[in-house]
Amino acid sequence: MKPAPRTVFSTRSPHGRLRWTVQAVACATFVSLFALTTYPYVRSIPYGVFQKFDPLTALAAARGAGVWLVIALATILVTLLAGRVFCSYFCPLGFLIDLADLTIGTGRTNGPASDEQGGPARSQGGEAERKSTSRRGRESFPKARHIKYWVLGALCAGTLAGTSALLVLDPLSLLTRVLTVVAYPLWAACAGFIVTTIGPLAERLGWTALAYTSAAQPVFQTALANLVMLVLLLGLGVLSARFWCRYLCPLGALLGIFSRRSLVKRRVTDACIRCGRCARACPMDAVGEDPRATIFPECIACEACLRVCPVDAIAFRPSIPAAGPPAVPAWEASKRGLSRRGFLGGVGLGVCLAVVTRANPESVGRASRLIRPPGAIPEPEFLAACVRCGLCVRSCLTHTLQPAGMESGLLLWGTPVHVMRLAGCEQQCNLCGTVCPTGAIRDLPLRERQHAKVGTAVISQSRCVAWRRDQLCLLCDESCPYNAIVFRTVDGHKRPFVDESRCNGCGMCEHVCPVEGEAAIVVYRDGEVRIREGSYVEVLRQRRITLQPQQDRL
Repeated sequence: MKPAPRTVFSTRSPHGRLRWTVQAVACATFVSLFALTTYPYVRSIPYGVFQKFDPLTALAAARGAGVWLVIALATILVTLLAGRVFCSYFCPLGFLIDLADLTIGTGRTNGPASDEQGGPARSQGGEAERKSTSRRGRESFPKARHIKYWVLGALCAGTLAGTSALLVLDPLSLLTRVLTVVAYPLWAACAGFIVTTIGPLAERLGWTALAYTSAAQPVFQTALANLVMLVLLLGLGVLSARFWCRYLCPLGALLGIFSRRSLVKRRVTDACIRCGRCARACPMDAVGEDPRATIFPECIACEACLRVCPVDAIAFRPSIPAAGPPAVPAWEASKRGLSRRGFLGGVGLGVCLAVVTRANPESVGRASRLIRPPGAIPEPEFLAACVRCGLCVRSCLTHTLQPAGMESGLLLWGTPVHVMRLAGCEQQCNLCGTVCPTGAIRDLPLRERQHAKVGTAVISQSRCVAWRRDQLCLLCDESCPYNAIVFRTVDGHKRPFVDESRCNGCGMCEHVCPVEGEAAIVVYRDGEVRIREGSYVEVLRQRRITLQPQQDRL
């Protein structure tokens, strides 16, 4: 039997090496940009560029930063041209899953070594061998393939209706959040250990700068939950290759919808001997019972089938679809129908989720007690735009920004909140708005950001040292960058008061308060200013609030 002619898409090993190289470079770039997301801000660094090309992130950003919707269309366009190449070449989470599958064993081809060189598979007994040889990566849960369509439908409907809680499952947001709350603290701990270990040696050698260098150790309350999520995500590869991509990933489901009409697709010629090696090699189980058939929404164009074909019958090339229905077995056609129903069912679920969120007074009450970053848009729009990626948490100079935990409720989980007792908000830093990929936090000039009032400090006289013990304590006054703490004589003693017209709610006073446990001065959301557009300076001027931040703190 004469092999099919090769095309530019049908080279075996070179394309395999190319895919792994591109994957590794994309993942390294993603991690490098994450590591560089820190103060000071460098305008030339494209922070969050991966998130901006994510169509699901753009769906949330359409309410606050619609320009990213246009940028994300590039991903859709590439999918229409070449299929789900984003999943196989550019998704950093997909690369980590592939590495985990290789480690576990589900990422290896179980066919004989002679598959690559041609051998037994070239015989006419290929059909019998296909039936007798077990398929690697054959899905163990046929109906579970449609879960991702339920998730996608619920995510889209919920986001458009005003809640982006399910965007915690977006792969890019999920990986960024895991890097923020798990990998970053571990890296900081290692750096701190190294600095502490070499400190005495550096001091003996006269390297003063190194000897007295210290590394801050961030701690995030959602670290354990995100670590468990990552372990489960990678460990599910024990059940099948790319388990997350097959059954759960909403972004893969979205791109799969568009890849059904892609220009470049898997094509199988009449040279196929039905040996089944392509089916065993496919990590997404996108090859049908008949190896000549392809479930295009599941195919990620990884070319694993092409590299194991002994007769060069497979190619990935542009082709105009033929008229009439595609030659796909009935069991596969039924799957595609279920996918549509699953998506519509997910839409209904997302609408119900949004209605419950809006109508639940408890969730509204919890949100009203959370202090958002300076520049955050009004709360209803903020909850619709925030994708819980954690970039603002990663970039926070003082680590006062923390992802909200379960005490705030499941619908608010992962959204950024201030924990002023841990640290105050540095007024010379505006990076949280700069790195936000969706516009949930506005990208403000430094002067505007310093006037973005997040709340007002309130003194508890029953806990304050100066009020309860008649002792003079100046810590809150000395730490305030706005000179909002004033002292007045009461009963012959100087007592601290908060001038609300000067307080920006930065929380520096709460952080340094010497009272154990809850501080004697606490920032509340009273008086906060959150606007979607316009000038904070003008709004505060209308409210007769004058903020004069000190300029020499950094």
